[in-house]
Amino acid sequence: MLDIKKKFLEHGITPSMQRLLIYQYILRERNHPSVDMIYSALKKKAPTLSRTTVYNNVTLFVEKGLLFPMLTETAETRYDLTEHPHSHFICSQCGMIYDIPSVSCGPGQIPEGFVTAKTQVYIQGTCKNCRSK
Repeated sequence: MLDIKKKFLEHGITPSMQRLLIYQYILRERNHPSVDMIYSALKKKAPTLSRTTVYNNVTLFVEKGLLFPMLTETAETRYDLTEHPHSHFICSQCGMIYDIPSVSCGPGQIPEGFVTAKTQVYIQGTCKNCRSK
């Protein structure tokens, strides 16, 4: 928990019990959660926690560079850690989102005159768990 508090302070975030709880969940589960997923998982542990509090803190984490939002095919926003560059595989059967090694666009794949600031790659298909069923 001390590492998380230190990380918060380095990113200009004042640590609070609710912020720590939310960020710990994201770190522990690594399930690319939505606000509703976080809220549902934590509401028994923290009965005073509201969806609005989760949303506001996740938004703060995005603004401060600790998370980035991912818009899924169903228009649901999910959140991912910004710890290291990577791409994502989204299973069209079960909806799980997996971190995979970075897939990048090479020279000549971006139209001339465009400048890339950030690249997010999502590959969709069937995961190994669903294929084995």
